[in-house]
This record gives sequence, structure tokens and C-alpha cells, in this order.
Amino acid sequence: MKKTGFIFLFIALPLLAQGSVPLWVQDSWRSMNYPANEWYVGFSQDGLAHNANVAEALRTLERNAQGRMAESIVASVSSRSVSSTSSQQRQQGGNFNETIDESYRRTIQVSTNANIAGTQFFSYHDPQTRRIYAMAAVKKSGLAAYYVSQIELNLQKAENALNEGILLTQQLGKKSDAFKKFAEGRRNLDDCGQHLNLLSAVDQSGIQNRLLARETTLRKQIAAATAETEETKMAMTFFVDGTEMLENAAVDIVVSRLKSAISKNGYRITGSRREAEYHIRVEVRSCNVSASGDRSFCYACVKAEVINLKTGRNEGRVDFTGPKTGWRDRETACRKALENAVDELWKRINQDIKIFK
Repeated sequence: MKKTGFIFLFIALPLLAQGSVPLWVQDSWRSMNYPANEWYVGFSQDGLAHNANVAEALRTLERNAQGRMAESIVASVSSRSVSSTSSQQRQQGGNFNETIDESYRRTIQVSTNANIAGTQFFSYHDPQTRRIYAMAAVKKSGLAAYYVSQIELNLQKAENALNEGILLTQQLGKKSDAFKKFAEGRRNLDDCGQHLNLLSAVDQSGIQNRLLARETTLRKQIAAATAETEETKMAMTFFVDGTEMLENAAVDIVVSRLKSAISKNGYRITGSRREAEYHIRVEVRSCNVSASGDRSFCYACVKAEVINLKTGRNEGRVDFTGPKTGWRDRETACRKALENAVDELWKRINQDIKIFK
């Protein structure tokens, strides 16, 4: 699960009275003005070492106060895990609290100086007692708004990936791309997991339940689309053959490479026409050979048809001349022209012959 966590904005506030200890140092004042039902607060104090750099010591204490504030959020999140990712962690037998605590602590260390969620920061040095104080406070509603925006962003990405994957399943040769889109959608939902858990600690509006329901629904839809695509993929079996002529010699260049392209896209290749659902028949020859100076040039003239072996229907044909290819000798130029025609052949079969309903 991607490590996404607390992002804070530090706001340096002036002392309440010049030369006197500010009120926020007092526990009672913090409790009254930053009630626990609305705020997360971290407070730290320490003695200032002899000859210590005051500014550096205050920065260190500020980070300590922020860390204490974040720890209180982590403790709350650990007891209120809601996301599907969290449930999966439990099912895998791990100690969820330890896992999520460590995950968030690492995230906090990385994002200490980031500037988004609106954390207020107070610091004070008492020169008479040589003590330093720091306080960090973030409003739950501010955190909630940030987390909701991140969740909604990832949910939209997941929905887009799902829809794109479904469209790809309807195109010949795009099965592997469809699976990649479904995997992308699952990663987007996983990215929601930490923010959903964080939202559980600060949400007071009930929006968390709606977002969690949407995440759960999308996860189920992606799982169903993946399973359906897998079934379709396994059903598609091709038998590929044909004739290939390089000048006056029979060769096997395009057919073997076309079989490889089909396999890489998740389909089955069979050596028996009886076992196949579709027969791709190819006719390729080198053509339009010419020379210029010490170089020879050649094209590949390509024809192919796709036959549905269950119905006997001819699903479509392609007929094109491949790209011009040059080389120092005639035979190599023609051989490379045939090799270069394979990608274009598979592209045209994919685009021009629709065999999926």
C-alpha cells in the first residue's frame, strides 16, 4: 500500500505577552481552547543546554511536538481501521496495529516539512528558566477535508481505469492492456486505504461511510471485470498459418512473429486447426524491390483474413504494403521488410477486424 500520510503547514504565531510565558504552555488553557473533539494537539518542553543554538533547539522541539500530535492520530487510526486494505492485512495474519503504526511513523518522518493541511505551530524560549516549549495543533475538520480530497481523487482514478479496461476488453489484441488497467485501478483503491483510515479518526460528518461504500463497490466491480476478461481470454484460441515468399524462396518470418505477438497479448496459439476458434491465414511476399547507389530497397505486400471456425464466417480481411526498408544488400532489405510488417499486420487485425461481441 502506498505510504501517504500527514502533511502539515506550520504557522508561527506571536507570544501572547512580550517577555512572559504564553498561555498555551498551560494544560488547562490548551484543553479549553483546543478541545480534543475538534483538535489534535502535540506539546513538548525541554531544558536548553548551555551554549545551545536557541533557533535550532526550537526547530527540534517543534518537530517533537508535531510527532506527538501525529502519534495521537496514529493511535486513533489504529483502533478504527475501516478500509478494505486493512481487512486484507488482518486476513493475512499480520498484526495490523503494529503495521499501520510503523507505516504512518515512516510517512510522518518523510512529510515533516510539507505544507498542506494547516497545522498551527507555537514555540517559546524562556530566557530566565532556560526552558523551551513547542506546541503543534491541527483541526480535525481541516484534516478531514484534505483526506476526503485525496480519497475522491483516487476513487475517480480507479473508476476511470475500470472503464478504460472494460473498453479494452472489447478490442482484439488489447487483453493484456485491459489487465494492466484493472491492476492500476486496484492500486488506486489501495492508495485510498491509508487516507480512509486517517479519515476515520477525524470525520464528524459521516462522509467516510459513503466513501468506503464507493471504494468497496469499485473493488468488487474491478474483480468482476478481471474475472470476466480472464474467461474471455482463455476462450480465444488461434490457429495461424500462411505462405511467405522472400523473392522466390519460401520463408517463415511473419507467421512465427505474428504468433508471438498474439501470445504476448494473452491469447492461446494452437498448432491444430481443429482446436482453434479462429484461423488467421496470412499471405506475404517481398515486393517493389529497387536499388539506389549501393543500397537496395524492398516492401512487404501483406494480405490476411480471419475466419471464425465455429461459424465458418469470414470476420474480415486486411491488405496493405508495409514500410519501405533499405539495406546494403537486396536479400537483407527484403527480409527486414517482412520483419517490419509484423507490427503493422497485428495492428490492422486489431483495428479492422472486430471479433469480440
